[in-house]
Amino acid sequence: MILEDNLITKKASLIKGAFFLLLCGLVACEIPEPKQAIRGYAQGTTYNISYYGNQASNPLKKGIDSLLLRMDYALSNYRANSQIVQLNASQETEYRLIDSCGFWRRVLKVSEEVYRASEGAFDPTVYPLVKAYGFGPGQQPSIASDSLREAMLALVGFKAWSWQFWGDSLVISKPQGAELDFNAVAQGLAVDYIAEYLDNSGVESYFVELGGEVRVGAAKPSGEPWRLGLEKPLNQVKRELADTLKITNISVATSGSNRKFYELEGKRYSHAINPITGKPVSHQVLSATIQHPSCAYADAWATAALVLGEDATSLVAEQGMEVILQGGE
Repeated sequence: MILEDNLITKKASLIKGAFFLLLCGLVACEIPEPKQAIRGYAQGTTYNISYYGNQASNPLKKGIDSLLLRMDYALSNYRANSQIVQLNASQETEYRLIDSCGFWRRVLKVSEEVYRASEGAFDPTVYPLVKAYGFGPGQQPSIASDSLREAMLALVGFKAWSWQFWGDSLVISKPQGAELDFNAVAQGLAVDYIAEYLDNSGVESYFVELGGEVRVGAAKPSGEPWRLGLEKPLNQVKRELADTLKITNISVATSGSNRKFYELEGKRYSHAINPITGKPVSHQVLSATIQHPSCAYADAWATAALVLGEDATSLVAEQGMEVILQGGE
């Protein structure tokens, strides 16, 4: 996806002196809210925020960066000391942790709901298979043998996990050797948290993008909706638009295998692993885009849709949503 502001740069002229006074004397003079931007780095990617309002950008950025850092320490498989890495490394079948910020409570709720509704197409326990095919942190491409795939597939299945909360305390029960990976939902959840932070800071009109996942608030002060460029899933370096979405108060997430894959021995391996078969998806759908009020749900459902391919259309429709599927050329 491409943020509108990266495509069109607008320069505002300043009205000064007597002309400004004359104008205010003739019409009701309203000074429009300024358009501001916040940029940063988080979760191994970048985030970009545009918003209208008088709220200073520096304090907002500090709050957002602090929020994202705390979320990383809870749910990132790329931080050696994160809670999820320690959980995955534990050989105990019962694990206790403190969820003081509520990240675990929300990510488990979204994951369980989409896992059940998608009939297992979205499954955060697919991590052993992700690593078996060389898509884990710091891994090199590798082809999982049939025996390895079957062994890892035996560890996959979110229904085998259970958890209980007592205030901030969380107790998770898991099969021995099983692991979690929230990569297919955590970025969307991070976008939700940023949007909610802006809402609570009095910002109503905003465009939040993190790692390609997007959530927008109210329309611009002019009444125009925000515009989001939807990319064609080309394997080439060049980037082209397939469509432009005009959106307000909605989230948009895309899951694609056009940029995350490798080829070995003449065969293409997608990073999208089917949790049911244990194999990388092999259909012709290269990207799936979902709109939902919550970016976490949109993110998880986009992953499920990419796994299902054309079969996703009817299942997504049953959830009251639509999916945009794109294939190769």
